[in-house]
Amino acid sequence: MLLPEPMFMHPVEAYVIPGSKRTALIAVRQGDDGEVVRVPPAEARVLERKALDAATSKMAADLLEKIEPQYHRNLRGVIDYAEIVNESPFTASVIFAPDFAKRFAETIGPDLLLVIPNRFQVFVFPKQATTVQEFAPLIFANYRETAYPVSVEVFELVFGRLRAVGVFEEP
Repeated sequence: MLLPEPMFMHPVEAYVIPGSKRTALIAVRQGDDGEVVRVPPAEARVLERKALDAATSKMAADLLEKIEPQYHRNLRGVIDYAEIVNESPFTASVIFAPDFAKRFAETIGPDLLLVIPNRFQVFVFPKQATTVQEFAPLIFANYRETAYPVSVEVFELVFGRLRAVGVFEEP
């Protein structure tokens, strides 16, 4: 399956995320104890992207089914963002679940911005939000306070594919 990974980890075999300078997708599998195991480079080179996408979609859908997003509202009661948190080291892959966008269509809207500060957490913002940057301290705190950081980039998900559209600025 595919999992977002920071470029500073220097993944040998990685799939490029359009527009991204800090994040890539790497091929991983679930180990015997449920941990993330990187697919060795020689094996990753021969894996077909279609097979990786199919495996990722399946595992992501299964995981998304078990997770209840937490919605955070502003003082007017309007949802600012949803937060997906789980102890699974594969949590960041839930964005690849086929029904991911549909899950948020009624609460956040059909067009989403995503931030994946670490393997265990995903923030989902409405694409039309004008206040996303005000959450930079929260994003940076979650990025820095983990042994498994991913990114402070902002992504959009279009037809199941990630595309970087921005990056949080240091507060």
